[in-house]
Parts: sequence; C-alpha cells; structure tokens
Amino acid sequence: MEGADATGVYILQKIDLYNKYRMDVLITAGRAYIATGEMQKAIEILQKVVNTNPYSLNVLFLLGVAYANSNDKENALVILQRVLQIKPDFSEARKIFFSLKAFGKARVNLR
Repeated sequence: MEGADATGVYILQKIDLYNKYRMDVLITAGRAYIATGEMQKAIEILQKVVNTNPYSLNVLFLLGVAYANSNDKENALVILQRVLQIKPDFSEARKIFFSLKAFGKARVNLR
C-alpha cells in the first residue's frame, strides 16, 4: 500500500483510536481497508458497526463485499441476503449475491 491510500488509512487508524463510538469514522475506515485490499481489518471494523446497528444497509453491504473479496463465500452470502431482505431492489448487492451463488466467487472494486 502506497501514497494517498496508505496515508488515508494511517490517518483513519489514528482517528479510530480516539473515536471508538463514531460510526461514520469506523465505516470510512472499513471502506478504506476494502479499497486497499485489507479485508480482515475491514471485516473487523465493519463487524463492530453491525454489532451496534444490525440494520445499517450501507455497513451490511460493505461487510458483504469484504467477505466476498476475502473469498469467504458463506459469510458473504449470509450478509448479502440480509441486505436484500432489507432492500430487495439493491442491484449491486443482488449482482454480487448471484455471482457468488453461480460462480462461487465475486470480486468487488470500490475505488
């Protein structure tokens, strides 16, 4: 990881240390980790947010993407199914869900 991505994640890590209850900061950090390929860190952070707010569509989607990108098909399908239960017309979630079902994998680029 280099340049602006590395700097942005570093800054978000430092902010996170002081704002454990700022969901917007945690969501931004999770998204940054996905964008930089650090799926385990993204999953850890986004799971914290889901534990606090289990119906946050955006966070559930990002968590599903992180699981899909880390080749954890089972967890990705469970999370994306929750997304589609909340919002059945969420087209991007539907594409990823069906790609996982049909091909066993899906790679999502958030950049």
